[in-house]
Order: sequence, then C-alpha cells, then structure tokens
Amino acid sequence: VTGTIKSDGFLFYSDNYGTASSWHGGALKQSIGASIQDFELEVNLQQYAFNLVYLGLAEVSVLDASNKVVAKVSMRKVYQGLEVNYGLARAGSMLDGKDIIDSYGSVPSAWNNFKGVLKISRIGNQWEAYISKVDQTTGKHDTAMYRTWIDNSNTLRAPITQVQTYLATYALASPTLQNMDSIRVYRINNPNSNQIPYIASPGDIITFDHKNDVILKNGEAITKEKSFTGEYFPLNPGQNAIVIEPESAIDKSVIRWR
Repeated sequence: VTGTIKSDGFLFYSDNYGTASSWHGGALKQSIGASIQDFELEVNLQQYAFNLVYLGLAEVSVLDASNKVVAKVSMRKVYQGLEVNYGLARAGSMLDGKDIIDSYGSVPSAWNNFKGVLKISRIGNQWEAYISKVDQTTGKHDTAMYRTWIDNSNTLRAPITQVQTYLATYALASPTLQNMDSIRVYRINNPNSNQIPYIASPGDIITFDHKNDVILKNGEAITKEKSFTGEYFPLNPGQNAIVIEPESAIDKSVIRWR
C-alpha cells in the first residue's frame, strides 16, 4: 500500500499511487458498524484505459474482525499491449478462497472501458457473484455475468465487520482512469415462513418488459423474483384496462406501447 485515495464528494479516486516494483496504490478501510453474517457487497466503479500501456486495479474487499479478507470484487487491466479488462469476484482470501468469477466477460472486449456494477453475496454457504457494464443512457445492464458457488466445506463463514478500497497500478506503468462512485454493504435477513421479503426499495425503478419477457430493477434482470403464476401479456388493439396494485404503495407508473 502506497499513495493515497481521495474523495471529491462523488467519487473515490487517486492522484498519487506512490512507487513500487509491482502492484501498488492507495487504500482506505472503514468499519461498517456491525458484524454481519449474510451479506451483499455492491460496488459501482469505472475502469478505463487511455491506451494499451496503461494498467490499473480497482478493488473493494470486505474483512472480518481480524482484518482477514472474507470476499472481494475488482476490475483490472493487467496486460500492456492488450486492451482487455478482467473482472473478479472472490470468496475468501488469496490463500483459502474461491474465484467465483475471474473473466473478461462473454468476449475479450466485453468489459473494456468499464463503467458498471460488481456484486458478491453470501447466504449460508451459498455464494453469488454478478458483474455487468451499465448503459449510461438507458441504465440497462448489457454485459451481465452471473455465477453461483456452494461452499461445501463450510469454511468461509466469518462475519464481516469492515470494508476496504484499493486503487493500484503496476510498477512504472501509467494508471488507468479508475474510480468508485458507490460502495454499499447490505445485511441479508432471512424471513420466516410467514414473512414476505422486500425485493425493492424507494427510488428503485422496476420495469416489466412484456415484449422481451424480462423484469428489470434499475436495469438489472430480476426475472427470478417473478411470481410463478404471473404472466406476460400483450396489449390488444383498442382500449385496454391496466390495474396496478396496491395503489397506495406506487407513486407513479409509466406505460409505453406501440
């Protein structure tokens, strides 16, 4: 760890990476004020290379009370002369963990000039990881990769208590344009059989796309949350009646058809 990480009120960024012969840069660590067992880490960040020789690593980890890494996500450009970004979502530390995602996406250029979201979560011994660029005009997630992993050995169970950011470059290479504009840690509660879980919060935008048979939350597909009895439907020529319930819980709705 060398150099510094700063905030301009909107972004975490670095203008001083220090010097070293390998990966080096600034880091910040913060207590999350609680010990959380089942969690989700969600990071929005940018990883952009001005040209092929620039290198960069933007990483966020969650730690346990003894400062050991419990999980991390990162987006990195690691090869000079090759314009390829690699996304990582890892359960556990580098010594005892598992890479759930370690990929450049569906094709080598999928996550180039990346501006998007990385997520990793744990419920019991089940881990989920998600990475996607986000279209800055429509808000849709257009290069999504989703993977799951079961920790059958049940060894990666330490509660998380801290979150850590790291922005780095390699040796003498010029750093990429990399920053983080939001870092969120959620506690995942397990509802009882007579409780209904929340799947959205105030301000979330839910889209029911009846043309493509998909449901989106803030541009991310959440079709797995669809009711088993729910059906996509067309709008017929002439008048149609559309009812949205409960009326008291929905501030406004937008309907587009053609």
